[in-house]
This record gives sequence, C-alpha cells and structure tokens, in this order.
Amino acid sequence: MHKFKSKKALTSLMLGIFSTAFSFFFLFIIVAIIGLIVGIIALKEIKKFKQEGRKIAITSIIFNILGIVLPIIFIIITYSYDLSIFIRNLNN
Repeated sequence: MHKFKSKKALTSLMLGIFSTAFSFFFLFIIVAIIGLIVGIIALKEIKKFKQEGRKIAITSIIFNILGIVLPIIFIIITYSYDLSIFIRNLNN
C-alpha cells in the first residue's frame, strides 16, 4: 500500500509560514486560524488513513499558533507603550 503525504498538511504549513511572516499585520490572524483548523484536520486524517506528513502537520500547527500569538503580543506591546506615553504626559 502506497502512503502519500497529506495535501492539507502542506496547505496548513504554507498558511502558517505566511501568517507568521506577516504577523505584524493583525488581519493575518484570520489566515492563521484557518491554517490551524486545516492543520488539526490534516493531523486527524493522517492518523486515520495512515498517511505520511505527521511532522509537517505538527509543524504547521506550531507556525499557525505563532501566527495567532505574535499579533496579539505586538498589540499588547504597542498599547502598553502608548499608555506609558499617555501617563507620562498626564504627569507633566
């Protein structure tokens, strides 16, 4: 029986790399969420149908999680910096 790599895992990996690379744009979080869903589905199908590509699916899930977390961290840093400037201006 011929095992083949999961196309969903590869698609999810591409979405994860793309969303992580452009994580400074908050709208790419949507791409990361879609990629995460596709990656989880791919991982389940790989296990169910005994396909190859488990490492690719896990890597894609990690990249997509980064694509979700990084924009949130950027927003927190940006707002905390703006808030500190605002508080400094109030004290002056």
